[in-house]
Amino acid sequence: MLTLIGVVLAGGRSSRMGRDKALLKAEEGTGTWLDRAIAVQKAAGATQVWISGGADRLGFGEAGQAADGLIFDIKPDLGPVGGVVSVLENLSARGQLRDGDQVIFMPVDMLGLDPSTLRYLVSELQAHPDSNAIQYTGQPMPFALRYSAEILTYVSANSVQGWLDGLGAIALEIPEFKDGAADARFLNLNTPAEWGRWLQ
Repeated sequence: MLTLIGVVLAGGRSSRMGRDKALLKAEEGTGTWLDRAIAVQKAAGATQVWISGGADRLGFGEAGQAADGLIFDIKPDLGPVGGVVSVLENLSARGQLRDGDQVIFMPVDMLGLDPSTLRYLVSELQAHPDSNAIQYTGQPMPFALRYSAEILTYVSANSVQGWLDGLGAIALEIPEFKDGAADARFLNLNTPAEWGRWLQ
């Protein structure tokens, strides 16, 4: 049986926010951004959820306790791609990631992502057995990939989109909300002002 593994990318410096985004409260009285991202991954069907971050992320404390563990980014010079590749190499070396397993990546700062948006990526990946990766048009995150050792040979780009292009990722049209509401699923919240608008 193939495995669906979820990964939350939380290795950024949060310099524009001024504090660690992963530890911010999503809303008053709720868990952290990191906790929310883990919950979304599990609701989407992930049987394991891992956090990608730098060694300084040992300070997560109680946040992220629902995840299966933290995997250090050992390729920081590659930016977010380094976090992606570090997770794949680490889980493969442990024997927890096999050829054909599916992995879905999302950043910690996309508070609008919902489980159905992730599930659609996974279902389309399953519907395209010859594809290495699936993303939404114009959106490098989130994305789903089908693991094989071969995909690690494509690591040369320092952007997620460049890496996905190298993998020949299929780009899906973004499904519209049925009620016509404004689509905030793919907003990255990077500054206090952006977060403030989100809370309004």
